[in-house]
Amino acid sequence: MNPENLRVAVQTEFVKRCKKNSAYSLRAYAKFLETDQSLLSKILRDERRISKKAAARLGAKLGIRPSEIAEKKETFLPLADDEFAAISEWYHFAILELFKTKGFAPTAAHVAKRLGLHITEAQAALERLHRLGIIRLEKKRATLNSKNNSFTNNAATTEARKLLQKRLLEKSLEAVELVPFAERDHGSLTVAIDPKRMPEFKEKLRQVRQELGEFFQPEGKGEEVYQLQISFFPLTRADRNV
Repeated sequence: MNPENLRVAVQTEFVKRCKKNSAYSLRAYAKFLETDQSLLSKILRDERRISKKAAARLGAKLGIRPSEIAEKKETFLPLADDEFAAISEWYHFAILELFKTKGFAPTAAHVAKRLGLHITEAQAALERLHRLGIIRLEKKRATLNSKNNSFTNNAATTEARKLLQKRLLEKSLEAVELVPFAERDHGSLTVAIDPKRMPEFKEKLRQVRQELGEFFQPEGKGEEVYQLQISFFPLTRADRNV
C-alpha cells in the first residue's frame, strides 16, 4: 500500500470511530495507534508523509498486512467503495451545494462549521469527492467539475441508496425539532391510488424534482443549503383487503 492509501485508511477509521462516539477525540485515536497526537493530526491533514516505520506500526494497528503496506499499486479503497460512501452519506451532496453559496471557502474547517461535521469527516469528504473527479482541489482553490450531479438511477435501489434515504429521514426529523417552522416545510398527501399506475407516479415525481431543482437555482450565489424530500408510499396492502 502506498503512503496515500494508508493515510486514507487511517483517516477513514478515525471518521468511523467519531460517528460511533461523538466524544471520541484525536488524543484517544493517537493513543490507540500508539503515535504522537501532533504527528497524527498532520498525517490526517496530509501535511506529513508517513515513514516506513510509522506505516508498519499504523498498518498493524489497523489490521493491514505488511505486504499490503509495501504494495505500490493502489488497491486499498477501490472506486466502488468510494462511490458507496459518496452516495450513502448526505453531506457529500450538501458540500456540492455549498460551492454555490456566498462566502464559501473550500476548507474542511468551513465545511465542518456549516454542516455540523467533525473536521476530519469534512476533510475526508472533500478528498473523496476530489478522487472521484466530482470536484477539483488545487491548493486553496476548489471548483465543481459539473454544476449539477446525479449519482443514482431510478430503475432500482441499492444498499447505498437505502442508507442515504435513512440518513435524510433522520435529518428531516432533526429539522422538525430544531428548525423554526418559518424556515422549513413538512407536509404530506394521503390519497387512494391504483398501484398499477405506480410507474407513472414515480416518473411524475421525478419530473417534479427536476423542475424544482431548476426553479430553486439562484441567478447568483445562494446563502443556505436546503434538502427537499417527497415521500410517496402505500399505507394499505392488497393482501389486507377483505
